[in-house]
Amino acid sequence: FSQVRGLLLDHSSPSLEVSLLKDLQVLHLASHVLVDHQNPWQSAINLPFVSPTGQAGPLTAATLLEADLSNELTFLNGCGTASGRVLSGEGSSSLATAFLAGGSHCVVATQWPVDDLTARNFSAAFYSFLEKGQTIGMAVTSARGTLRQKPETAGPLQWGAYVVVGDGDKTLELEPRKHPWRNAGIGFLTGGLILAALAVALRRNRI
Repeated sequence: FSQVRGLLLDHSSPSLEVSLLKDLQVLHLASHVLVDHQNPWQSAINLPFVSPTGQAGPLTAATLLEADLSNELTFLNGCGTASGRVLSGEGSSSLATAFLAGGSHCVVATQWPVDDLTARNFSAAFYSFLEKGQTIGMAVTSARGTLRQKPETAGPLQWGAYVVVGDGDKTLELEPRKHPWRNAGIGFLTGGLILAALAVALRRNRI
Protein backbone atom coordinates (compact mmCIF):
# COMPACT_ATOMS: atom_id res chain seq x y z
CA PHE A 1 0.00 0.00 0.00
CA SER A 2 0.98 3.65 -0.32
CA GLN A 3 1.47 5.68 2.87
CA VAL A 4 3.66 2.90 4.28
CA ARG A 5 6.88 3.33 6.16
CA GLY A 6 8.75 0.12 6.93
CA LEU A 7 11.32 -0.27 9.68
CA LEU A 8 13.52 -3.36 9.93
CA LEU A 9 15.07 -3.59 13.38
CA ASP A 10 17.33 -5.91 15.33
CA HIS A 11 19.00 -5.73 18.74
CA SER A 12 21.89 -3.67 17.36
CA SER A 13 19.56 -0.98 15.99
CA PRO A 14 19.37 2.40 17.73
CA SER A 15 16.52 2.61 20.22
CA LEU A 16 13.37 4.33 18.99
CA GLU A 17 11.24 6.95 20.70
CA VAL A 18 7.71 5.91 21.67
CA SER A 19 6.52 9.08 19.94
CA LEU A 20 7.27 7.30 16.64
CA LEU A 21 4.04 5.33 17.17
CA LYS A 22 1.85 8.44 17.33
CA ASP A 23 -0.22 10.00 14.54
CA LEU A 24 -0.48 6.76 12.59
CA GLN A 25 -3.62 5.41 11.00
CA VAL A 26 -2.37 1.82 11.12
CA LEU A 27 0.46 0.41 13.19
CA HIS A 28 1.64 -3.12 12.35
CA LEU A 29 4.22 -4.70 14.65
CA ALA A 30 5.68 -8.11 13.81
CA SER A 31 8.00 -9.11 16.62
CA HIS A 32 8.73 -11.56 19.36
CA VAL A 33 6.91 -10.63 22.55
CA LEU A 34 7.56 -11.20 26.24
CA VAL A 35 4.32 -12.12 28.04
CA ASP A 36 4.39 -11.82 31.85
CA HIS A 37 1.18 -13.34 33.27
CA GLN A 38 2.07 -12.47 36.86
CA ASN A 39 2.95 -8.84 36.10
CA PRO A 40 0.99 -8.15 32.90
CA TRP A 41 2.05 -4.52 32.57
CA GLN A 42 5.64 -5.76 32.26
CA SER A 43 4.73 -7.74 29.14
CA ALA A 44 6.62 -6.24 26.23
CA ILE A 45 7.11 -5.98 22.47
CA ASN A 46 10.69 -7.11 21.92
CA LEU A 47 11.73 -4.06 19.88
CA PRO A 48 14.35 -1.51 21.01
CA PHE A 49 12.55 1.56 22.40
CA VAL A 50 13.43 4.32 24.84
CA SER A 51 10.98 4.66 27.72
CA PRO A 52 9.80 8.08 28.97
CA THR A 53 12.35 7.72 31.80
CA GLY A 54 15.16 7.40 29.26
CA GLN A 55 15.80 3.68 29.69
CA ALA A 56 16.35 1.60 26.55
CA GLY A 57 14.75 -1.81 26.21
CA PRO A 58 11.65 -3.67 25.01
CA LEU A 59 8.41 -1.70 24.67
CA THR A 60 6.47 -2.55 27.84
CA ALA A 61 2.72 -2.50 28.39
CA ALA A 62 3.27 0.00 31.22
CA THR A 63 4.91 2.43 28.78
CA LEU A 64 2.05 2.00 26.30
CA LEU A 65 -0.52 2.97 28.94
CA GLU A 66 0.78 6.55 28.70
CA ALA A 67 1.70 6.59 25.02
CA ASP A 68 -1.16 8.89 23.92
CA LEU A 69 -1.79 6.98 20.69
CA SER A 70 -4.63 7.56 18.23
CA ASN A 71 -4.20 4.63 15.82
CA GLU A 72 -7.37 3.45 14.12
CA LEU A 73 -5.82 -0.03 13.98
CA THR A 74 -2.90 -1.69 15.73
CA PHE A 75 -1.97 -5.15 14.47
CA LEU A 76 0.21 -7.08 16.94
CA ASN A 77 1.48 -10.02 14.91
CA GLY A 78 3.42 -11.81 17.63
CA CYS A 79 2.78 -14.73 19.96
CA GLY A 80 0.10 -14.31 22.60
CA THR A 81 -0.34 -10.56 22.27
CA ALA A 82 -3.95 -10.82 23.50
CA SER A 83 -3.11 -13.18 26.36
CA GLY A 84 -2.45 -12.07 29.90
CA ARG A 85 -3.60 -12.26 33.47
CA VAL A 86 -7.40 -12.36 33.80
CA LEU A 87 -8.69 -10.11 36.58
CA SER A 88 -12.23 -10.33 37.94
CA GLY A 89 -14.35 -7.51 36.54
CA GLU A 90 -11.55 -6.25 34.29
CA GLY A 91 -10.91 -9.03 31.81
CA SER A 92 -7.49 -9.88 30.44
CA SER A 93 -4.56 -7.53 31.04
CA SER A 94 -2.46 -7.92 27.90
CA LEU A 95 -0.42 -6.03 25.36
CA ALA A 96 -3.59 -5.63 23.31
CA THR A 97 -5.45 -3.95 26.18
CA ALA A 98 -2.37 -1.78 26.87
CA PHE A 99 -2.53 -0.43 23.30
CA LEU A 100 -6.26 0.27 23.78
CA ALA A 101 -5.58 2.07 27.04
CA GLY A 102 -2.82 4.00 25.28
CA GLY A 103 -5.25 5.32 22.68
CA SER A 104 -5.52 2.78 19.84
CA HIS A 105 -9.13 2.39 18.71
CA CYS A 106 -8.85 -1.27 17.70
CA VAL A 107 -6.24 -4.01 18.09
CA VAL A 108 -5.88 -7.27 16.18
CA ALA A 109 -3.90 -9.67 18.33
CA THR A 110 -3.24 -13.35 19.02
CA GLN A 111 -4.55 -15.48 21.86
CA TRP A 112 -1.62 -17.91 21.75
CA PRO A 113 1.65 -18.53 19.85
CA VAL A 114 1.47 -18.65 16.04
CA ASP A 115 4.09 -19.93 13.61
CA ASP A 116 5.67 -17.81 10.90
CA LEU A 117 3.61 -19.32 8.07
CA THR A 118 0.35 -18.62 9.88
CA ALA A 119 1.39 -15.06 10.73
CA ARG A 120 2.40 -14.34 7.14
CA ASN A 121 -0.69 -15.89 5.53
CA PHE A 122 -3.12 -14.28 7.96
CA SER A 123 -1.60 -10.82 7.45
CA ALA A 124 -1.79 -11.08 3.66
CA ALA A 125 -5.42 -12.23 3.75
CA PHE A 126 -6.46 -9.71 6.40
CA TYR A 127 -5.12 -6.67 4.55
CA SER A 128 -6.56 -7.87 1.25
CA PHE A 129 -10.04 -7.95 2.81
CA LEU A 130 -9.51 -4.54 4.43
CA GLU A 131 -8.59 -3.15 1.02
CA LYS A 132 -11.89 -4.48 -0.35
CA GLY A 133 -13.82 -2.37 2.15
CA GLN A 134 -14.57 -4.88 4.89
CA THR A 135 -14.60 -3.72 8.48
CA ILE A 136 -11.72 -4.79 10.69
CA GLY A 137 -13.88 -7.42 12.38
CA MET A 138 -15.17 -8.76 9.07
CA ALA A 139 -11.63 -8.86 7.64
CA VAL A 140 -10.45 -10.94 10.61
CA THR A 141 -13.34 -13.38 10.10
CA SER A 142 -12.68 -13.59 6.36
CA ALA A 143 -8.94 -14.10 6.90
CA ARG A 144 -9.70 -16.93 9.32
CA GLY A 145 -11.83 -18.53 6.60
CA THR A 146 -8.97 -18.21 4.11
CA LEU A 147 -6.59 -19.99 6.49
CA ARG A 148 -9.13 -22.76 7.14
CA GLN A 149 -9.16 -23.55 3.43
CA LYS A 150 -5.41 -24.17 3.30
CA PRO A 151 -4.20 -27.58 4.57
CA GLU A 152 -1.13 -26.10 6.27
CA THR A 153 -3.22 -23.66 8.34
CA ALA A 154 -6.55 -25.51 8.59
CA GLY A 155 -6.23 -26.36 12.29
CA PRO A 156 -8.00 -24.20 14.92
CA LEU A 157 -4.65 -23.43 16.56
CA GLN A 158 -3.68 -21.62 13.35
CA TRP A 159 -6.78 -19.74 12.15
CA GLY A 160 -8.36 -19.35 15.58
CA ALA A 161 -5.50 -17.43 17.20
CA TYR A 162 -6.47 -13.99 15.91
CA VAL A 163 -9.03 -11.82 17.71
CA VAL A 164 -10.27 -8.24 17.59
CA VAL A 165 -10.05 -6.12 20.73
CA GLY A 166 -11.86 -2.77 20.64
CA ASP A 167 -13.92 -1.23 17.83
CA GLY A 168 -13.96 -3.78 15.02
CA ASP A 169 -16.65 -1.95 13.04
CA LYS A 170 -14.21 0.48 11.45
CA THR A 171 -13.33 0.47 7.76
CA LEU A 172 -10.00 1.84 6.52
CA GLU A 173 -9.08 3.38 3.19
CA LEU A 174 -5.96 1.55 2.01
CA GLU A 175 -4.57 2.73 -1.30
CA PRO A 176 -2.57 0.17 -3.31
CA ARG A 177 1.03 1.13 -4.02
CA LYS A 178 1.54 2.06 -7.66
CA HIS A 179 4.89 0.31 -7.87
CA PRO A 180 5.92 -3.07 -6.43
CA TRP A 181 8.15 -3.11 -3.36
CA ARG A 182 11.09 -4.29 -5.39
CA ASN A 183 10.95 -1.11 -7.48
CA ALA A 184 10.30 1.29 -4.65
CA GLY A 185 13.71 1.12 -3.01
CA ILE A 186 12.19 -0.12 0.25
CA GLY A 187 13.12 -3.41 1.86
CA PHE A 188 10.07 -5.39 2.96
CA LEU A 189 10.71 -8.61 4.87
CA THR A 190 8.26 -11.31 5.93
CA GLY A 191 8.74 -14.70 7.46
CA GLY A 192 10.54 -15.93 10.55
CA LEU A 193 12.72 -13.37 12.29
CA ILE A 194 14.95 -14.38 15.15
CA LEU A 195 16.70 -11.16 16.12
CA ALA A 196 14.97 -8.91 13.62
CA ALA A 197 11.49 -7.50 13.66
CA LEU A 198 9.37 -5.51 11.27
CA ALA A 199 7.30 -2.46 12.16
CA VAL A 200 5.10 -1.05 9.42
CA ALA A 201 3.21 2.19 9.92
CA LEU A 202 0.65 3.86 7.68
CA ARG A 203 0.85 7.60 8.26
CA ARG A 204 -2.24 9.73 7.96
CA ASN A 205 -2.67 11.59 4.68
CA ARG A 206 0.82 10.83 3.48
CA ILE A 207 1.29 9.42 -0.05
